[in-house]
Amino acid sequence: MLKDSSLRKVFALIAPDLRGRWLGLFGAMLLAIVATVGEKAPLLVVKPLMDRVLFTEEAVAADAQDEGGLAWFARELQEDFTHLVFGAPVIDADKAALSRVLWRVLSIAALMTAIGAAATFAFTLLSRRIALVTVIDMRQRLARHLVGLSMR
Repeated sequence: MLKDSSLRKVFALIAPDLRGRWLGLFGAMLLAIVATVGEKAPLLVVKPLMDRVLFTEEAVAADAQDEGGLAWFARELQEDFTHLVFGAPVIDADKAALSRVLWRVLSIAALMTAIGAAATFAFTLLSRRIALVTVIDMRQRLARHLVGLSMR
């Protein structure tokens, strides 16, 4: 089934042109991962913003008894990140302390967004460059083949 697929045929046609570009393709893939994580990472600071600045009295630890393994791991990872960046939650904080936490949350979100945007820009440049060079090489290979054909 896979041998008859059109994706396999297309890959077989462009594989010779991609052989020398594995490092660039791998770099583009890594930049795509960083860009995707950078776009979603500011959401990590929304919960600390809610719990530590906006609704400090209502912040209650989530009940983890009915969570599965992956949900528990994700919640623990977010809690570790929160404690690492913001420290322990303070319920009876003054406005100055809450303001400092708010600015810290905003600066971290801005930094994550900037890193994601830079990775997206680099990904776009690198992937377009790889595509352009690949198309040019394919055209040159096709032109060499056509020139080498017999006129008879």
